[in-house]
Amino acid sequence: MDGPLRPPEMQATVVVVTHNSADSIQECLDSILHQGLAPKEMIVVDNASTDGTLEVLKREFSAVNVQALSTNRGFAAAVNHAANLATGEILAVLNPDAVADREWLAGLVSVIQERPDAGAVTSAVLVYGTDRVNAMGMDVHVSGLGTNRFFGQPANRMAQEVQSVPAMHGSAFACRLDRFHLVGGMNEAFFLYVEDVELSMRLRLTGFAIYLNPASIAYHRYYPEVSPEKYFLLERNRWLGLMSTFGSATITLLFPLLLASELGSTGYAVVRGKPYIRSKIRAWSSLVRLMESARQRRLQLMNHRRTSEIRVALTLGRFLSLTILRDALLRSPSRNPSLDGAFPR
Repeated sequence: MDGPLRPPEMQATVVVVTHNSADSIQECLDSILHQGLAPKEMIVVDNASTDGTLEVLKREFSAVNVQALSTNRGFAAAVNHAANLATGEILAVLNPDAVADREWLAGLVSVIQERPDAGAVTSAVLVYGTDRVNAMGMDVHVSGLGTNRFFGQPANRMAQEVQSVPAMHGSAFACRLDRFHLVGGMNEAFFLYVEDVELSMRLRLTGFAIYLNPASIAYHRYYPEVSPEKYFLLERNRWLGLMSTFGSATITLLFPLLLASELGSTGYAVVRGKPYIRSKIRAWSSLVRLMESARQRRLQLMNHRRTSEIRVALTLGRFLSLTILRDALLRSPSRNPSLDGAFPR
């Protein structure tokens, strides 16, 4: 007698968000089209590119579903737009400046299918053209920032088994579509950066786990830098993520550590100079305007929570980001590339 039938393989919608990505999009999409496990569909959402990205897509990938937005709505909004159109059970996301290994998608789908508690699965992201790690998932610091796990380490020294991690890396991951919608998708107020950390925290509060599968590999054209604009988004969004995840009681409990990280991040801005100081002030100002929307987003998840805020808060790192910021104060940024490299995407 035959053994039990395997459940049918879940199908995936692969999403790529572009913005002025003409130089890299062809190699990215070619790698998706040559996957060992073919996606059910591919959706490219273009954020108002002006460099010929749409022309490349029209000429080389006429069969791909291209959603051309009239304005740059940001990464989070573009992913949500694609998620609302997706017909696969799994939503897989790849950066336009990344190239997927042939088994990239199969590695993501297999974990989601085999582990019922999987909320999302993140890939092993390597720096394009090297054997060095960009990120093996994300560590999450109490400040609300995510940092690239094992950044700069040789890939062949990394453990190869599937493992749980604090957060996914937004450049290459997959999420069950129903669970993505359950937690409200990505926070569009973020525009760019830290939205992967917030989504991970929301999935964990709902009782799901975030996994890393090192067999799912993506190669990312990653250039470590923290520009004033990126610093503004990181600073604002880390606080938005905390406020949309934790209530006032949890924030109060974490306050001493949050105060220390705030002093460190402000010191970083002072060391980097006036453009970064202005970005820090902008971040505070923008945060004040968005506090109510963050509170509402937290309340929207209340009925679906299966894990307490305190339990999740106790898993947050307390030292990593402070060490990075300390190094920024002690060394010239030009001699400390690892400082920028530790930050996400």
